[in-house]
Amino acid sequence: MVFAKVPLLLAAWYYFVRMHNPPHTAQSGEVLKVGWYQHLVSKAFPMTQQIVASVFCLAEVATLLSSRYPNSHLSKHILTLSVNGVALPSPALTAPFIAGSIATIAASILRLHCFRTLGRHFTFQLSVRDGHKLVTRGPYSIVRHPGYTTGFTAILGMSAVLASPGSWARSCEWLHLPAGGKVLAGAWALSSAYIFVVIKSRMNAEDTFLREYFGEEWEAYARRVPYQLVPPIF
Repeated sequence: MVFAKVPLLLAAWYYFVRMHNPPHTAQSGEVLKVGWYQHLVSKAFPMTQQIVASVFCLAEVATLLSSRYPNSHLSKHILTLSVNGVALPSPALTAPFIAGSIATIAASILRLHCFRTLGRHFTFQLSVRDGHKLVTRGPYSIVRHPGYTTGFTAILGMSAVLASPGSWARSCEWLHLPAGGKVLAGAWALSSAYIFVVIKSRMNAEDTFLREYFGEEWEAYARRVPYQLVPPIF
């Protein structure tokens, strides 16, 4: 079972980290002025999510492989460091883990597709670039902000992976130490909640800018694609 769980865990981690890396960075003169809280969404919290997911996922992978080969010198060091005498993470493929890892991988791949579709216009900052164009094809023909839809889904999926029964985050003693996993778990919860709350104002700011910049072209697009995130709900 170790060799079934580890590839899924590594794939979920890899794509989750990739989809948190901005494909392009706007120049200083291209970035629009926004509230300070928007900068946390575009820089600080995506980095926080990458760090927490990397620590928890890679620690679980290392622990699972070390438990499979416990007699090696390296495995003994890893097991001492990662579990400290408490229960090992389970190699079992639980339903929450399977659902979470598949959701993370699929949503992250779709978000990377959004990167490619929007091209150089996809930056994590709210910006207007030289020769800016309104992109309405591909996933942008379904909802106006598919990058956020897929990003939200990936965060929910990774949350399920990290909190699934038998995961390293739930099994290890570090989660009960104030300076250990509790801090990381708190950072994950705070960054996820903040992104979900603030992104609504971010989408509205983007729509307002696009309406002002493209005029009737954007109005026609908004009539064709009335939903921001999930048709026909929102």
